[in-house]
Amino acid sequence: HGQWAQGNFLLWRMHERGIEPDVITHGTALRQRSAKSWSAALVQWSDMQARQLDVTLMEYNMVVDACEKGLRWRGALEVLRRLPEQGFAAD
Repeated sequence: HGQWAQGNFLLWRMHERGIEPDVITHGTALRQRSAKSWSAALVQWSDMQARQLDVTLMEYNMVVDACEKGLRWRGALEVLRRLPEQGFAAD
Protein backbone atom coordinates (compact mmCIF):
# COMPACT_ATOMS: atom_id res chain seq x y z
CA HIS A 1 0.00 0.00 0.00
CA GLY A 2 2.86 2.38 0.82
CA GLN A 3 4.47 2.25 -2.62
CA TRP A 4 1.12 2.83 -4.32
CA ALA A 5 0.44 5.91 -2.17
CA GLN A 6 3.98 7.16 -2.73
CA GLY A 7 3.57 6.77 -6.49
CA ASN A 8 0.33 8.78 -6.40
CA PHE A 9 2.03 11.47 -4.36
CA LEU A 10 4.96 11.71 -6.79
CA LEU A 11 2.64 12.05 -9.78
CA TRP A 12 0.69 14.74 -7.96
CA ARG A 13 3.93 16.61 -7.09
CA MET A 14 5.08 16.46 -10.71
CA HIS A 15 1.80 17.97 -11.90
CA GLU A 16 1.93 20.56 -9.14
CA ARG A 17 5.42 21.68 -10.24
CA GLY A 18 4.48 21.82 -13.90
CA ILE A 19 6.48 18.72 -14.83
CA GLU A 20 4.61 16.61 -17.34
CA PRO A 21 5.10 12.91 -16.65
CA ASP A 22 5.96 10.89 -19.75
CA VAL A 23 4.60 7.55 -20.90
CA ILE A 24 7.21 5.68 -18.82
CA THR A 25 6.21 7.49 -15.64
CA HIS A 26 2.53 6.89 -16.33
CA GLY A 27 3.26 3.27 -17.25
CA THR A 28 4.96 2.75 -13.90
CA ALA A 29 1.97 4.30 -12.13
CA LEU A 30 -0.33 2.07 -14.15
CA ARG A 31 1.64 -1.01 -13.11
CA GLN A 32 1.27 -0.03 -9.45
CA ARG A 33 -2.41 0.75 -9.79
CA SER A 34 -3.12 -2.42 -11.75
CA ALA A 35 -1.76 -4.43 -8.87
CA LYS A 36 -3.95 -2.47 -6.45
CA SER A 37 -7.34 -2.55 -8.17
CA TRP A 38 -9.09 -2.65 -11.51
CA SER A 39 -10.72 0.74 -10.93
CA ALA A 40 -7.40 2.41 -10.15
CA ALA A 41 -5.96 0.88 -13.31
CA LEU A 42 -8.84 2.23 -15.41
CA VAL A 43 -8.43 5.70 -13.91
CA GLN A 44 -4.72 5.73 -14.74
CA TRP A 45 -5.32 4.36 -18.23
CA SER A 46 -8.00 7.00 -18.86
CA ASP A 47 -5.58 9.70 -17.72
CA MET A 48 -2.97 8.39 -20.16
CA GLN A 49 -5.55 8.42 -22.96
CA ALA A 50 -6.64 11.96 -22.10
CA ARG A 51 -3.00 13.11 -22.24
CA GLN A 52 -2.71 11.44 -25.65
CA LEU A 53 0.33 9.44 -24.61
CA ASP A 54 1.59 6.71 -26.92
CA VAL A 55 0.22 3.79 -24.96
CA THR A 56 1.83 0.45 -25.78
CA LEU A 57 0.32 -3.01 -25.84
CA MET A 58 1.94 -3.60 -22.45
CA GLU A 59 -0.25 -0.90 -20.87
CA TYR A 60 -3.35 -2.25 -22.59
CA ASN A 61 -2.54 -5.72 -21.28
CA MET A 62 -2.04 -4.43 -17.72
CA VAL A 63 -5.45 -2.77 -17.69
CA VAL A 64 -7.26 -5.71 -19.28
CA ASP A 65 -5.56 -8.06 -16.81
CA ALA A 66 -6.60 -5.87 -13.86
CA CYS A 67 -10.20 -5.83 -15.15
CA GLU A 68 -10.11 -9.60 -15.61
CA LYS A 69 -8.89 -10.14 -12.04
CA GLY A 70 -11.64 -7.83 -10.79
CA LEU A 71 -14.27 -9.60 -12.92
CA ARG A 72 -14.98 -6.33 -14.75
CA TRP A 73 -15.45 -7.54 -18.30
CA ARG A 74 -17.11 -4.31 -19.45
CA GLY A 75 -14.02 -2.34 -18.46
CA ALA A 76 -11.84 -4.81 -20.33
CA LEU A 77 -14.05 -4.54 -23.44
CA GLU A 78 -13.86 -0.74 -23.34
CA VAL A 79 -10.08 -0.90 -23.26
CA LEU A 80 -9.98 -3.45 -26.08
CA ARG A 81 -12.39 -1.32 -28.14
CA ARG A 82 -9.75 1.43 -28.17
CA LEU A 83 -6.96 -0.76 -29.57
CA PRO A 84 -7.57 0.26 -33.23
CA GLU A 85 -7.29 3.95 -32.28
CA GLN A 86 -3.65 3.28 -31.38
CA GLY A 87 -3.02 1.18 -34.49
CA PHE A 88 -3.29 -2.20 -32.73
CA ALA A 89 -5.54 -5.13 -33.54
CA ALA A 90 -7.17 -7.29 -30.89
CA ASP A 91 -6.40 -10.96 -31.30
